[in-house]
Amino acid sequence: NMSLPIIDSHLHLWDPQHIGMDWLAKAVPQIRNKTFLYPEFNEATKGLDIEGMVYLETDVNPAYGLLETQWVVEKLAKQDKRLLGVVAYAPLENGERSRSYVEALVRIGAGQGVTPGDAAHEPTARSFWSSSKPKEPTIIKGVRRLLQSESVDFCVQPDFIKGVQLLADYGLSFDICVKPWHLANAIKLVEQCPGMMFVLDHMGKPQVEAPHAKDKHFAEWSAHITKLASFPNVYAKLSGITTEVDAVNGSAWTVADLQPYFDHYLKSFGEDRIMFGGDWPVVLHAEGVDYKRWVDIAMELTANLSHDTKMKIFNKNAKIFYRL
Repeated sequence: NMSLPIIDSHLHLWDPQHIGMDWLAKAVPQIRNKTFLYPEFNEATKGLDIEGMVYLETDVNPAYGLLETQWVVEKLAKQDKRLLGVVAYAPLENGERSRSYVEALVRIGAGQGVTPGDAAHEPTARSFWSSSKPKEPTIIKGVRRLLQSESVDFCVQPDFIKGVQLLADYGLSFDICVKPWHLANAIKLVEQCPGMMFVLDHMGKPQVEAPHAKDKHFAEWSAHITKLASFPNVYAKLSGITTEVDAVNGSAWTVADLQPYFDHYLKSFGEDRIMFGGDWPVVLHAEGVDYKRWVDIAMELTANLSHDTKMKIFNKNAKIFYRL
């Protein structure tokens, strides 16, 4: 397991002394107001083969949004060549007016990374990225505007939908980060954006009830996942689930409690659209879970799969989706 080269599709790094992140003052003690940069990451991943990482925006105070992106591109990406892509914040709820912001993002990332389409082998991704507009290399691969703490109707406002649609003009994907009760409307969003590439973060944050994982929450969640996966332009991250199971159950859960969720995820999305994400350091939320423990859990969940399938999930699919 330790020798599998990992592309981590979901990494956070932050320095709250440098960039405003009000939520961090109220976070769990494991991460509250603490700095997490490469020294901490390298310590946390010691012994693992981390081939590359994608940086995800960290819900900074909106006024710091562009500054966060600038800091990641101009500083962090240069400090460690394994940082291959950035998913940035943008205020997409501003609709057409968010275009100026997205164009600023693209300018910040210009000249770094690979040209969209270079790494794409999977038909859906290839046809989308080769027809998308920007041909210059950029390290900015996508946008995430967090939806998990918004009302369920936030992501179906006409302006928000317009903001997501315009990302396609710049060859950018969108990370869907929602709670289970947002999934029905997330599906409506996807329906209205056939020209976009999407990836679901953290398995849609299911409310995992251990040890009886086949409850009503599971039925609702699994139906939404099946529907979401029916759109070929939606990919999915294997990430964030230990944080959710811990929130409901404390530490009284086992990997077996998570297995039905992963099995359904795999059945729905298939081996070509699921990618591993570490969600570090948020992954420290769950008691007794750190980066290595989460990798072990992900390996356990995928234990019955072939080496080739594991290579897709832990490495190749992220490269294809994010054009790394």
